[in-house]
Amino acid sequence: MQKRVYDQAQKQLDDLRTAVSRGRNMLQLVNRFGELNRQVGTGGALDMIPTPTMSSAKQEMESISARLTPSQREPGSGASSDMDIKMFSRGVPSVQKRGDVNQKIREQIVATQQECEKRLKVMESFLQDRGYLPSEQQTSQLMRIPEKSKAALISNPQLRGQFDAKYGRGASSL
Repeated sequence: MQKRVYDQAQKQLDDLRTAVSRGRNMLQLVNRFGELNRQVGTGGALDMIPTPTMSSAKQEMESISARLTPSQREPGSGASSDMDIKMFSRGVPSVQKRGDVNQKIREQIVATQQECEKRLKVMESFLQDRGYLPSEQQTSQLMRIPEKSKAALISNPQLRGQFDAKYGRGASSL
């Protein structure tokens, strides 16, 4: 029974590792788009219509947008309609959007990736320590606790009461 639970946990972690890996690839593209967007303005009237005279930087940006768009679709969700693709393309940086809008989209993508990586780290550590995965509530709680605070508690277990008062009842036993 324990082995089966552990194997299921590993499968869940493998799925999360795959998502993190995909996210890292996406971040590389988003960062490249940001570099290009700082060199070349976007969101102007002429950017609304692709033209053959588009600069090579803007062509590369269009290519990046096209590569990012499918990443918005949930893996395993089936085929996507033209309307779905159009909707997904609104969630990624593009030459049609102003630079400040593209920056906000990039910042959100970075924040989402950081949270996903932190979630993976918390879950892997919990599985290694306990032999099973934490609940969603425990994972969320653990993600809010700074590493310095965890280290302080480990080095001084007498801080349990303060730790629980600050991070929630039972946090010191997570």
